[in-house]
Amino acid sequence: MVPPCTERGDDDDDAMVPLAPKPFNSKEFKLEEYPVLKLAIDRWNVINEPKEANAGCALLKRIQDCAVGSGRCEMPRRENGKVTLTAGQVRAALCHAILCNATDPVGEQRWGSEVTKPANRSAGKEYGQSGGLVWNKFLGKTDVDGDGNKPNVDGDGKKPNVSPMAVQRALALLAYFEAATKENFDDKRRISFTLHEGDASLLTTLHNPPTQIKFPEVSVHHGDIDKETVLGSWYVKEIDKETVLRKDSALVNFANYVYGYGEMSKSKNGVSMEEALQVQYPELLVGMFYYGALKDTQCIVTQGVQKFSESEGTMESWQFSRAIPQSAESKTILTMDAQNFNPYIPRHPADPEKGDRYFKQFEPQQVERDLLKATLTFRTQTEKHVSTGGWGCGQFRCNPYLKFLQQYLAAAHANLTLMSFSCWGKKASALHQTRTFRALMKAIEECKVTTSNLLDFLLNLEPEEDMKEMQHFVFLRWVCDWLEKIHGDSADANHGALYALRSEAELQAHKFDASEVFVAPRKREVSLDCASEVVKASKLR
Repeated sequence: MVPPCTERGDDDDDAMVPLAPKPFNSKEFKLEEYPVLKLAIDRWNVINEPKEANAGCALLKRIQDCAVGSGRCEMPRRENGKVTLTAGQVRAALCHAILCNATDPVGEQRWGSEVTKPANRSAGKEYGQSGGLVWNKFLGKTDVDGDGNKPNVDGDGKKPNVSPMAVQRALALLAYFEAATKENFDDKRRISFTLHEGDASLLTTLHNPPTQIKFPEVSVHHGDIDKETVLGSWYVKEIDKETVLRKDSALVNFANYVYGYGEMSKSKNGVSMEEALQVQYPELLVGMFYYGALKDTQCIVTQGVQKFSESEGTMESWQFSRAIPQSAESKTILTMDAQNFNPYIPRHPADPEKGDRYFKQFEPQQVERDLLKATLTFRTQTEKHVSTGGWGCGQFRCNPYLKFLQQYLAAAHANLTLMSFSCWGKKASALHQTRTFRALMKAIEECKVTTSNLLDFLLNLEPEEDMKEMQHFVFLRWVCDWLEKIHGDSADANHGALYALRSEAELQAHKFDASEVFVAPRKREVSLDCASEVVKASKLR
């Protein structure tokens, strides 16, 4: 039986917990047993061939040496929901993880009964050795997948098929290891994870703020959430470029209610924003060793992580683009989980997370929940600049305009000075959303909306049960009707920003097609023997 590790107490002298079940033995490791990792290593060889022969094989050797040198990889305990590690400790943990030599203490409830996650996202024979930093299933070595099914096989019935998206994510991880296993890597850098929790008093503050609350300045752009550029952005008011481009912006992770989803996903249906962030900032992944399901009043703040790769595309078209040099810049990542309003997402029968119907997100209880979550999260920041976007607006089918207004109001109550909002997605829709948000913000400013006005509107929506997914224009119509009541019978009511917003809403209504209602996409897989197909699918340069 594995002994409990629990959080560290005041009288606890044993402050370290081993991550690995045993010291790593390179002689026992067989790369061919992990087809996703093997294809990623082969591709890394090809990418770096002009500069270095067999670069992938050399990198794998450095990863193994790091794992061997760290023994069982002693990790510090959680203490009151917080843990601080060095970049060197994180590197050792991730080396063991990618070599499939790790444990899943959250899945084993070794931190206590309060730190839990679904059993099917926990490591164990029943669920294919997948959970936390146990990556056997993600990298390809599994007899049973997380849905309790036998893995798909190719035509000869012997070799498992491989998700191209898993290979793309593995390539991004290799970009991290390329930097982290070099001698000049800053292994003394501090990385911290902190669990923050609010209470019912926050709701009272939302309804009765102690002082006059002002909305923050807003920038809207259509690039990645962490690419804050003046080009392609729109601002409510003119803002000094140095203010916009400063490095202290915290990034919002549009997360699952289980930290990191609780396991490394193969992303067979496409790479979500959270899954992309995980491999661009791989140090985030170590949080799965310490945290499980989040309550509605909780969020996790990670400080000191760095970015190691770039990507391009979204969901099914997402792909690793390039490794980027290590820099001195570290980021703060705010993990706040989104609600799921997509009942079509396949889940294991034992998984408690089932998507609700689309219209449910407009009900007062759900709106209030997200306002509290966002306000709690934003209040953790002292620098007063947050970069966010369509929180839950991908696979979870949240309405982007509702999510924007909720976060806009939360940012005001958190006293933020600037909120950057990304319309990240397919180019055409991202450009269209950026234009619509411009009209929305101008209309709000023109109508002199207060925080009390906005709170009253959001908590008194009347959703229709027959609302279909993707009908975002319905909510925009509600917004227009509400703003017209605030605006009154002013002479410019029919030709100002409000008129422009109404025009955008009707344009979306005109373009809407019932075929856009979400259906789970077809799974894309290729045979292990078809490495060339993976390369072709990835379109890597």
